[in-house]
Amino acid sequence: MQKYNYSAVHERFTKLPEEVQDAILSDELATKFAETMESAQLSKEQRKNCNEQATLVLVGLSKMVEFESFANAELGLNEVVAHKLTTDVKKHVFDPVRQALMDVMAKKKPSAADTKQSDPYKEPAQ
Repeated sequence: MQKYNYSAVHERFTKLPEEVQDAILSDELATKFAETMESAQLSKEQRKNCNEQATLVLVGLSKMVEFESFANAELGLNEVVAHKLTTDVKKHVFDPVRQALMDVMAKKKPSAADTKQSDPYKEPAQ
């Protein structure tokens, strides 16, 4: 489990595309995350730790696999609850942000016509 560092998170967050920042800060995401933690019956301290670890994943400072390990080892949840928490966080928190990132990347990807270079052998001779 990686330690939460506000400066590192803030620095990484500011480098994310605006659409991804908006997805991370959305009310819908916050609500779904809160509901997910509530359904797992996490204590206040567990929620704080869970929020920090999820934030590290969202900004790319940690991996989803590390979040799964964290849920199993650090939160003190039984295996079934930890698995459900991880699955729900992935579905309701990580996947929507990942989709926002994929959408941004799709917009930035040049089309085949934009990348097609002229063939000097097909251009008329002068």
